[in-house]
Amino acid sequence: MQAYCIRDLTSGFSLSPVVAENDLTFMRMVRSECANANPGSNIIKYPEEFALVHVGEWDPETGVLTGYPHPRTLGKVSDLLPPPSVDNTSSGVSVTSSS
Repeated sequence: MQAYCIRDLTSGFSLSPVVAENDLTFMRMVRSECANANPGSNIIKYPEEFALVHVGEWDPETGVLTGYPHPRTLGKVSDLLPPPSVDNTSSGVSVTSSS
């Protein structure tokens, strides 16, 4: 099993590690958590400031977590989220049809 965390690039701190089978499973877990997160949470408001990091391996038989000396960054949370929707109602442009 692999160990991952989300690192807050602004504060320099990481969230508690989680275990997943592989990178894709971890990214799916993060996407799912973000879909259910409070819209006002920092990870949703500033997803470009949170990195996905592969930090090591976990052996479920021994319970030993072995960290990597150089964790591998997989990308940012913003890479996993759909682009923000565009609100055309506030553009100041009024479209009317003439018949």
